[in-house]
Amino acid sequence: MTGRTEPPPDRPLPRSGQQVKAAHEKLLEAARKDDKAAARRMMADDLTWVHATGRLASKEELLGTKPTPPPQVKVEEVRTFGDAAIVIGSSRFEDGREARFLQQWLNRDGQWQLAAHQGTPVGSPAGQASATAKAAGTAGRAMTKGSAPTLASDDERAVWKANEQLRNAFLAGDAASYGKLTSEDFVRIGSGGERHDRVAFLQNVKQNVGRSPGEIETGDVKVDVSGDTAKVVMTTWGTLPGGDEIVPARVTRVLVKRNGQWQQAAAIFTPVTQQ
Repeated sequence: MTGRTEPPPDRPLPRSGQQVKAAHEKLLEAARKDDKAAARRMMADDLTWVHATGRLASKEELLGTKPTPPPQVKVEEVRTFGDAAIVIGSSRFEDGREARFLQQWLNRDGQWQLAAHQGTPVGSPAGQASATAKAAGTAGRAMTKGSAPTLASDDERAVWKANEQLRNAFLAGDAASYGKLTSEDFVRIGSGGERHDRVAFLQNVKQNVGRSPGEIETGDVKVDVSGDTAKVVMTTWGTLPGGDEIVPARVTRVLVKRNGQWQQAAAIFTPVTQQ
């Protein structure tokens, strides 16, 4: 792929961005102190937390365990749009492991709350991840049958429709349609922690033209809409155009509604090695 793969240079954050970064730091400090009361206030009730193993946890599950935050955490980018924000960062653990993460924050009644977090290991080869997943008994058994999402509103149905259109455009190599559903400042974090911008990934989409058909299945889908922002959390697997296998992965996709159209603003993929 081509395009920017490194974090953008540091720039002064607007006031809302500073508030989100401060909220991120307060939540991290609460985790380090195991201050569950503070953490509870800063987590949305519908929080989805995807570990770097691909395991999905809820707010109550997180609060029921002792947190083990990494000693080094760096916020690389904060983007705000109204009452929502995207945070992209990286972390390093004591054993030398590195991860990149994507977060969605929402401002509810003047309080910034974490609504989604997903981490993925940096430099984790897909083949290695697949072997680990099969050894753990998660690949090929728990995810062999797709499932339709439960959609409770017109907004949720519109978000899921945009998600399906993105999938179909990717498989067809239709970069024009994919681009219309993707914001100009889109960032994608792949299953090895690599970053790609909109230009880079549209080049990747174009490469699917003329290849044998692929198929991407989805399961364990959660769709949440809050105003003009939404998240889709799901498991994906299948085959790429050309026949290569897609390692089962957990995905968090953040979408923003602009001029009546839902567009993806960020997405992250994590190989599932633990359920």
